[in-house]
Parts: sequence; structure tokens; C-alpha cells
Amino acid sequence: MGGRSLRGSRGLPPADHDPAQLPSRDAGCDIFLPHATASRLHAYFGQDPTTGAWTLTDAGSQNGTFLDGVLIMPGRSSPLLGRASLRFGRAELLFLQPAALEEYLLARSP
Repeated sequence: MGGRSLRGSRGLPPADHDPAQLPSRDAGCDIFLPHATASRLHAYFGQDPTTGAWTLTDAGSQNGTFLDGVLIMPGRSSPLLGRASLRFGRAELLFLQPAALEEYLLARSP
């Protein structure tokens, strides 16, 4: 995929998708991945407006998107539950739903 943004192919989000939910190495995105192994449009998050459930979809990235160590196939949405370890190329992030965030913070507090 490299530096191209081809909407409507290889699992990319529709043109009206909220760009704030696109993890990318493009500094214009809200989820900035400053790592050479992250694609310019790496993946995207989705949220069901009815249930609030979150998903993660690889946008045809060159170095892969991983959910809890498992490769996500391009164009396939994977559910994000309470807590998830995410990797975009070699850039690592932790996804936490509100309840999981509270548990995480309480476990780290003195």
C-alpha cells in the first residue's frame, strides 16, 4: 500500500469515514504512528452506533495489523473487546474500553 490512499479498495474505509479514527504515520491523523513500519493509511477503527462496539480493520497495510498478536487480514473487521494489544507494523498500542481503562489505572496506582 505504501503512501497511496485508494478509497473503496483493499478494505479501505469509505470516503466519508472519520479521519480521526485512522491510525497512520501521516502527522495529520489523530492517531499518529511515528514509525517507519506504519503505512500512511494503516488501518481504521469503526464503532457500531447502536451497540457502541468497536472494530479494527487493516486497510491493506504493508507490514500488517495485529490484534493480541494475531494478524488481521486486510479488509476484515475484528472486534475489539475490553482490552486489546494492537500492533501496526512494529508500532504498539493498547486499546482500552472505559471499564478496562479503570481497571488498568487502578492496578497501576500506589
